[in-house]
Amino acid sequence: MNLVLVAGEEQFIMFNCRQTRNGVAKPDYATASDFSRIFQEDQSSLYLLAFLLTANHQQAEDCLVGGIEDAANGNPVFKAWARSWTKRTLIKNAIQLVFWTNGTSHQQPDRWSKNESEAGELIDAVTALPRLERFSFVMSVLERYSDSECSALLGCRLEDVRRARESALQQLAPLRPEAFIPELMSFNSAGFAG
Repeated sequence: MNLVLVAGEEQFIMFNCRQTRNGVAKPDYATASDFSRIFQEDQSSLYLLAFLLTANHQQAEDCLVGGIEDAANGNPVFKAWARSWTKRTLIKNAIQLVFWTNGTSHQQPDRWSKNESEAGELIDAVTALPRLERFSFVMSVLERYSDSECSALLGCRLEDVRRARESALQQLAPLRPEAFIPELMSFNSAGFAG
């Protein structure tokens, strides 16, 4: 395998290549089996991400399955980017389900689990946020998307994303989410008893 540097907009991107018979380097793209492996390895955290966005167990499941299928069947993606591409397609599916599907905007959020825990309490507090605040918080704080990326994906203005995130942070402040964020993002859905 060779490492190739590609110049693009004043930054360099490194990706793995495989050597072909004629010696020409070709990018190493993710395959359906790579996405299947990602699903198996990250199933719990991907499900949690989908649930935090949709606030609904059935929609989270639909979003997860659709996201994995879309990631595997979509545009070719470098192997090194497959995990982040999977999350991005999952987020796009959640946006489609929650913002653009009729009848889902005013649903009562599902509880994460029947068992009480501090992490479960924070998850329930996040899912109880209004949808723009919930998406802005999850995407920008937990997934570290830029305000511009959030704005583009959500189809709203930058200031709307910033206001929604600030509102979410104010509402979640009494729960001290910064203490749980690392645990939250590595939370094992085995704790789900729904």
